[in-house]
Amino acid sequence: MSGPKEPTPSEGAPDLLDGDAFRQFYQTALPVVYGYFMVRCRSRDVALDLTQETFTSAVSSLRQGHHARDPVAWVMTIAQRRLVDHYRRESRRPSFMPVWDDTGGVLEDEDGGTSEMDVRLGAALRTLPSRQQIALILRYVDDLSVAAVAGHLEVTYQAAESLLARARRALAAAFEVEDQR
Repeated sequence: MSGPKEPTPSEGAPDLLDGDAFRQFYQTALPVVYGYFMVRCRSRDVALDLTQETFTSAVSSLRQGHHARDPVAWVMTIAQRRLVDHYRRESRRPSFMPVWDDTGGVLEDEDGGTSEMDVRLGAALRTLPSRQQIALILRYVDDLSVAAVAGHLEVTYQAAESLLARARRALAAAFEVEDQR
């Protein structure tokens, strides 16, 4: 009688337990995951922590036999879940573009500045309740379907639709108030 079989990669999926394959995956995925968190968090430290949690979770899953055909897409799904968990755990209000540095100042984009629209939209978004912010970010920044938003927020599809509708109305109203300033 033989012991349990070692899990093998599914067809077409790289064996990320192999050191070289994992190193290549990590070098490709790290900037994507870290960039994802930097755009959505107020702090570089939080972005680094969430990046570390994401890869720790990915390694744990790999050791349990999970294999992904598209490892970067797979790790980004883990990152989305970590971000939602972070918002829930910390009861923080997610920030929106532009990225804020640790002192509350706006970081410049690649062109050396930030769009006035980004600043105004970010200010309006931060006036919304946290759950509405999360729903809008998942739906329109992360481009998730309503069903995926519902899954992340652990609500029904109809509840997610309703939350998004209320969030859009509140954002429009907050944007108008911001526009009048």
